[in-house]
Amino acid sequence: MMSIDSSGSSDLRTMFNRGRQSVQSKNLELATKSGADIVLNEVRTTKNKGGKTPYITGDYRRSFDKETVSRGTRHCVVRVGTNAPQGKRLEFGFVGRDVLGRYYNQEAQPHLRPAVDENVDEVREEIRAAMRQLVLQGVQ
Repeated sequence: MMSIDSSGSSDLRTMFNRGRQSVQSKNLELATKSGADIVLNEVRTTKNKGGKTPYITGDYRRSFDKETVSRGTRHCVVRVGTNAPQGKRLEFGFVGRDVLGRYYNQEAQPHLRPAVDENVDEVREEIRAAMRQLVLQGVQ
C-alpha cells in the first residue's frame, strides 16, 4: 500500500485547496447556467409560439444569450439578456421622439422580466438538481 503525507507541505495544501475551490466555482457556474437556460428558453419563445417575446424576423429572439458576470466558490451570477437596440423599447415601452425626430407611443411588451418571475421555482430546482448531479459525478 502507498500513502502520501502532505502534512509538512503548506504549498501542497494550498495547491489542493485552490484546485478544490476552482472545481467548486466551476460546478456552481455550470449549475447556475443550467438554471439560466430555463429563462433563456422562455424568453426565446415568441408570441406566435405561445410566449411573450415579440417576433418579426427572429433576429431579436436569437439575440438573447447568457453570460457569467461573476463567480466564486459560494456565488455565481449569470445574466440573461440581449444587446439588441430594440430590447429596452420592447420590454419597457417608449414615448417620445427618437434621434431622427419621429414620434413614438410604443406600448411595453414585457417578456424578459416575466420569463424570470414566472420561472423562479423551476430555476431554483434546476440549479439544485444540477449541483446534486455534479457532486455525484465528482464522488464517483
